[in-house]
Amino acid sequence: DDYLESKHFIGSPFFAILVTAGYLWLVLRFLPRFMTSRKPYAPSTFIALYNLSQIIYNAYLCYLYVKMLNWKSLTIWENTCHPVSAANNFDPAINIKMAEFEYYYYVNKIYDFTDTILFSLRKKTSQVTFLHVYHHCVMVPFMWITLFKLREEMTVVMLFLNTTIHVIMYVYYFLSNLGPAVQKFLWWKKYITLLQMLQFIAILSLFAKLNLEGCKSSPYFTLIWTFITSSFVVLFTHFYTNTYKKKTEVPFLQKSN
Repeated sequence: DDYLESKHFIGSPFFAILVTAGYLWLVLRFLPRFMTSRKPYAPSTFIALYNLSQIIYNAYLCYLYVKMLNWKSLTIWENTCHPVSAANNFDPAINIKMAEFEYYYYVNKIYDFTDTILFSLRKKTSQVTFLHVYHHCVMVPFMWITLFKLREEMTVVMLFLNTTIHVIMYVYYFLSNLGPAVQKFLWWKKYITLLQMLQFIAILSLFAKLNLEGCKSSPYFTLIWTFITSSFVVLFTHFYTNTYKKKTEVPFLQKSN
C-alpha cells in the first residue's frame, strides 16, 4: 500500500479516466481530421525503437514475474488462491513486489496507446478497428481498479501471460518493420492471434478454478475480468475468422469455379 500511495499522479483515478478519454478523442476525432489533407508519416526509425522498447519493457515484466516465483513460476495450478504468496512461503514482503509488477504493467498499458497513434499518423486506418481501440481503452481504467482497489494475486498470473504474448507480438512488429527482405519470413502472424486467444481461454480457466476452489477473492474482480476476457475471446475469434479463414476459403472457391 505504501508503494502505491507514493504514485500520487499516475495513481489517481482521474488520471486513468482523463488519459483514456484523451486517447479516444485523439484517435477517433483529432488525428483522422488532422491527417485528412496530409500524406502519411513514415517514422520508420521511431517505430523500430518503439517496438524494441516494448520488447524490452514486456520482457522485463516477465523477468519480474519469474523472479517473484523463482522455480515455481509455471506451477500456478498448485495454489490457485495464493499463487505468488505460496511460492514465497507467504512472506509479507512479496506484496510490494506484486504491487510493483502490476504498477509497471499499468503504466505499459498507457504506453500501448502509442500503437494507435502511429497507425493514425501512417494512415493505416484499417488497423484502427473496434477491436483495436476497445482492447486498448478498457485496459487502463480496469487495470487501475484492479491495481488500486481489488489487489488479487491471480492478477499477477494473468498479466504474466499477457506480457509473454506481447514480447512475441512486438518481436513480430519489429521484424516486419525491417522491410520486404524480412517480411517474407513472417508467415507466422496468424499464430500470434491464436496464442492471444489461447491466453484468454487460459485466463478464463484460471477464473473457473478460482471459483471452484472457493478462493476468497473479490467477486468484482472475477466479474470484471471474466466479462473483459470473454469479450476479447469473441472479438479476437471474429477477427481471426475474417482475416485468416476467409483468405484460405477464397482460393478454394475460385478454383472450384
